[in-house]
Parts: sequence; C-alpha cells; structure tokens
Amino acid sequence: MAEPITLKIRVRIKDGAEKGFRDLMNEMVAETLKNEPGTLAYEWFISGDRKTCRINERYADDAATLAHVIWFKAYAWDRFAALAQLKRFDLYGDPSPELRAAIEDFGARIMDPIGGFVR
Repeated sequence: MAEPITLKIRVRIKDGAEKGFRDLMNEMVAETLKNEPGTLAYEWFISGDRKTCRINERYADDAATLAHVIWFKAYAWDRFAALAQLKRFDLYGDPSPELRAAIEDFGARIMDPIGGFVR
C-alpha cells in the first residue's frame, strides 16, 4: 500500500522580496492545485515580521511527491532561491531511492516512520 509523504519546509524571505515571494507562491499554489491531484495539502504560513515562511505539504504517496519535486525544480526553484533562503527541509515518510535523490540538493532530513496512525 502506498504511504503518504509529508514535507515541512522553513525559509527565510530575503529583504525586499516579500511581494515577489508572494507572487511566486500564488503561481505555485495555483499550478499545484490544477495539475497535481496527488497533492493532499499545500499550505503556506508567514510570520508576523514577514521574514519566515513555513510550508506544509502532504502527498498521497511517493510518486505524487516526486512529481511535485521534479516540477518544482524545473519550474520554480531558481526564482524561489532568488527570493528566499531554505533554512530547513524535513520529509516524513519512507521515500523511494528516486525521491531521496531528487531532494538531496535541498539538504532534506528524512524522518522515518516508527509508529502511530492517521485516521
């Protein structure tokens, strides 16, 4: 059975980049909603000082996660990196070797499941 994958990402928005960051976020949210049915949750949160953004993503399975990562690298990564600095990237789940390789450039920390449940 395919297991869901959760990504928790924290970035620091570069000085003067909030508008561009929000514009890119809006593009990314719209494209993900339209083209990625395996994306179950795609939530962006900003701190009160407008400097830190946390992104919570949940995917139906490894394949849906990999599809998003491939799209993100091709479509948005260069613009994203120009606007924000990646501070933390955690993956919760059991990623395939392909997904592990795809997120390697981001310095992702993989959190392997050891117990619990989701209803």
